[in-house]
Amino acid sequence: MLLAGVSLMTAAAACSSVPSSSAGSRVVVTEHDFGLQASVSSVRAGAVTLHVVNRGPSTHELNFDRTSLEDGSLPLKPDGLTVNED
Repeated sequence: MLLAGVSLMTAAAACSSVPSSSAGSRVVVTEHDFGLQASVSSVRAGAVTLHVVNRGPSTHELNFDRTSLEDGSLPLKPDGLTVNED
């Protein structure tokens, strides 16, 4: 099964990963109005720690859901941007 970062569908990946003192991968996710930026575009299977920083003036939410759907095929609401969580 694919673990899809629902909010990360539109994320622009940055340069490189951030080292972690614990086992597994560490990903820094910066939220801002109308977008996200992740420190890496993919990680290896296993433990992953997300460090989420909100740089926008509003409260943001980051959801992760397990799905068997292929990348880019999550159902969207009529706005074409928001994932239909129903």
